[in-house]
Amino acid sequence: MMPIRELGSDILTVKADQVRRLKYGDFESAMTVIQYDLAL
Repeated sequence: MMPIRELGSDILTVKADQVRRLKYGDFESAMTVIQYDLAL
C-alpha cells in the first residue's frame, strides 16, 4: 500500500482498499514542499 500521490498512472486502476491510510509522516513531508504566500 502507498499514498495516492505515489501511485502515478496506477491511480486509474487501484482499488480503494489498496491505498493506505494517512500517516503523520505524510503531513510532515508535505510541510517541506508548501510555499507560504503572504500577498495582501
